[in-house]
Amino acid sequence: MLPDVFAADGVEALVDLHRTASGLPNEARIAIQRHLRDYVTAVLRDEWRAMARHDEAELDRVGLQLDQVWTAIHRCRPETVCETTMYSEVLSRFNDVTDLRTGRLTSAGFRIPLTMKILLYLGALILTGSMYLVYIPALWLHGLVTASLTGAVAHESVPAYLSALDVAVVPYAADENFYFSPLKLVEYLAAGRPVVAADIGDIGHCVRPGETGWLYEPGDGSALAAAIRSVLADPVNAAAVAAAGRAHVCSEHAWEQAALAVVELAGSAQGVRA
Repeated sequence: MLPDVFAADGVEALVDLHRTASGLPNEARIAIQRHLRDYVTAVLRDEWRAMARHDEAELDRVGLQLDQVWTAIHRCRPETVCETTMYSEVLSRFNDVTDLRTGRLTSAGFRIPLTMKILLYLGALILTGSMYLVYIPALWLHGLVTASLTGAVAHESVPAYLSALDVAVVPYAADENFYFSPLKLVEYLAAGRPVVAADIGDIGHCVRPGETGWLYEPGDGSALAAAIRSVLADPVNAAAVAAAGRAHVCSEHAWEQAALAVVELAGSAQGVRA
């Protein structure tokens, strides 16, 4: 099962690195993702056959492609706190990729029985099929491979994770008793992310359709999917709407405004009692 394990883990590590690099400055992101695609192509085209033949020269040539990824990462100069945090995540993901490749090559260095050779090629097929999904624009198919649960992350890392989102979703089912305005909605907008949210409760106070975000009928999965596709189909408009959403929450829903509203409400209540 060892080749299958390395193939599956390798796919996840490569996809994580490709996705995490999206949070870096644009020039660095383009370079890293371009060299990463070149490396994936070399793995699919050359490395698996070279492993089976124990062709060390070919394996070294594939390794040079991975070195290009490292060079692009090393040249990155993050400027903001978010970019610095994301840069640390990219370094961690790159280390995962190199460690897994080392393990894969080490396992291939031993004499492999016929059964293990079959598993090796099966692993190659899994890798091939999975990695080419990076090039497929279908949302559900891309999400099937790239979606993952991060679990708990450090508070200071949250802005970096938010900055990597193409679209932030605030989904809710229809509920007559829905009474609150989700804090995550304000965080998404403040992070300058395009937001698709259920049209329920007080959400409409922050998300004005086509101006500061996108709304859909609560519980309507088809409408949610259509709204997400609309965002992804027009990145320029999405960025403009996201910027308007950020400006809105920064001026109307910051903690200072919330505190003033509480003070005003308390003052009004005190006046009523008097």
